[in-house]
Amino acid sequence: MKTVTVYSGISIQSKCGEQLHPLNEVAKAIIILNTSKDEIAYSNSPDFVSAIKYIGEKMGIKVQFYINGINCNSDIEPLFNDFNKAFDLLSEKVK
Repeated sequence: MKTVTVYSGISIQSKCGEQLHPLNEVAKAIIILNTSKDEIAYSNSPDFVSAIKYIGEKMGIKVQFYINGINCNSDIEPLFNDFNKAFDLLSEKVK
């Protein structure tokens, strides 16, 4: 069985220049899912993470997520909780 592993969180691999438009993030996820080999990806994009999870599940691909080195298995909620920290910080600063 093919496996796609997605790492999220703050990492050396995170670069602003690599962030794409949401449509391109989903297209990138589909390309990764359509390859015949195991893949490792790094992303802090909710669109990419969602596409990998839901399209991957439909295709029967084992998907694993890690956030800051912690294995979340196929659960994306911890990643979304981390993504939301930016909104929490913004809300705190504009009170």
